[in-house]
Amino acid sequence: MPKSKTTPPRETKTAILRRLLARKAGADLAALQSVTGWQPHSVRAALSGLRKAGYIIDRTDMPLNPAARLRTASQAARKVPDDALLIENIEAMDRTALMAAWSEVFSTPVPKRPSSPFLRRFLAFEAQAR
Repeated sequence: MPKSKTTPPRETKTAILRRLLARKAGADLAALQSVTGWQPHSVRAALSGLRKAGYIIDRTDMPLNPAARLRTASQAARKVPDDALLIENIEAMDRTALMAAWSEVFSTPVPKRPSSPFLRRFLAFEAQAR
């Protein structure tokens, strides 16, 4: 009996997006569209799905170029300790701890003069979204 040829599994379009976004230069929306053959809203939906899966996607606006570059953050930046965002922990944090948690979770500076309830609300929302 002749042996059948086995073909390796095809790379999914989501895997292609992850690979392109992991490059140092990242990719713009047009490049992601052309590689996948998707409409812009479909690419944005896939990016939202990656964010829900825990990927942090950085957006860099390029000077003299209307298209923003997108790329995933480093693996270390993506990892947030599981117990860091428990609702019970957020409720017990003082303002200084809330501001430190904000910087760690969102990888952005804390907004100017945020109230503790504001910080708790956003951190609790992020904890539930993960």
